[in-house]
Amino acid sequence: ILEILKEDGFGSMSPVQAKTIPLLLKGNNVLSLAPTGTGKTLAYALPILNDLEDSGTVQAVIISPTVALLDQIKSVFEEFTLRLGFKADAVKAIYSQNDFKRSRPDLVMITPELYPSLCSHYPINKLKRVIIDEGDMVAFDGFKDALEALKKQKEAHMISFFSASLNEQDIKRVKKAFSINAVVDVRDAI
Repeated sequence: ILEILKEDGFGSMSPVQAKTIPLLLKGNNVLSLAPTGTGKTLAYALPILNDLEDSGTVQAVIISPTVALLDQIKSVFEEFTLRLGFKADAVKAIYSQNDFKRSRPDLVMITPELYPSLCSHYPINKLKRVIIDEGDMVAFDGFKDALEALKKQKEAHMISFFSASLNEQDIKRVKKAFSINAVVDVRDAI
């Protein structure tokens, strides 16, 4: 991973990456707050890639509220997984029920409305991490079923939450709901 970053001219980490990556690598559930475009995706991608094994079993899930964002996230991961020698279908974006068929991904990206179906299609006994990207939209825009499914699993997996904007009250709610034990807030550091 470090060689790929070096080859791509990656010079230094952004504040959100510098503060979030070590916490995720230590196994913390993290609430990470940073403005759009400051490197949140790479802040959770690198720890996932560090722990990912080419096993054909789901080890990480990223929940994102929009298909467009799923595409962006998938392209970031595929740049690494292909160069790291993972099979072509190691990274799977789920856009509809039909996308669950005929694959054995290591990493799944999914929208909140499809998340409750995940367990009936893939075994998740090897699941290590769940990332909720643009968490403010997921938590507060009507995705109750996905959140309830996640709350049931919070003891079994690391769940981290990434957002560009949450107020103090919402931060407290998210920390309690998902057993978040570390908060990174670099919204004023940019």
